[in-house]
Amino acid sequence: DRVFAVQREVQEKRDYLIAAKEAFEHMSDGGNVLQKDMVAYLQDPEARAAFQRLDLDTDQVEKLFLLMDTDTSEGINLQEFMTGCLRLRGTASCVHLEFLHQDLK
Repeated sequence: DRVFAVQREVQEKRDYLIAAKEAFEHMSDGGNVLQKDMVAYLQDPEARAAFQRLDLDTDQVEKLFLLMDTDTSEGINLQEFMTGCLRLRGTASCVHLEFLHQDLK
């Protein structure tokens, strides 16, 4: 039924955001995550698997980072990371399309 479907969707989103927060906390030293932190973190196969569970393309870490760094501070805070995860999850083409969108601005 519709109510059950909505509840399931809300729970899935909550679980996704919890997993995203855990990934951020593993990369972070308690503050922002720098690009080098994300690159180093993703050298670990378990970390890559965590990003893949978040449905994020780990083949283009630098582009992923730049798209998440919405304030261009060269660091990603938790909110930027979580928002970026939601916006960029999906096929690799999501990252490509977002980069094209940024180029057009």
